[in-house]
Amino acid sequence: MRLESALRAPGVSEACSVRFSMGKNIRQKAVHIQKTRLLRASGFLAFLSFFILLATGCVEQSMPEPGEPQTHVYESKCGLCHKPFHPLVHTSVGWKNVVARMEKNAAEQGMVHFLNDEERGTILEYLTRHSRKGF
Repeated sequence: MRLESALRAPGVSEACSVRFSMGKNIRQKAVHIQKTRLLRASGFLAFLSFFILLATGCVEQSMPEPGEPQTHVYESKCGLCHKPFHPLVHTSVGWKNVVARMEKNAAEQGMVHFLNDEERGTILEYLTRHSRKGF
């Protein structure tokens, strides 16, 4: 037997029944208000996160150690085919894979001796030193 029907049973006052149903409506409204506030807060946080990502992505970061020989080697060699990426884009392991893949791509495009051993070492050392830490 449901509580509402029990409250309407003989011997239960009408005032008690009204008070119960009003309390139920108030609880439902309170839950609705809480859900609405939560949705608004999560929507605001999503918008704020998107705005921050958009704003930081639009700001071009300068390369670490501008004007240094290692930076020049990296920018001049990798800049032949594309704009050089900031070292924080990959981890040190990621950069080793990227450099190997770019050398393979360069060879396929006819640039057989794209990097000599010294240039490769210089570029990998520079990228490793300034790479993203972690995963």
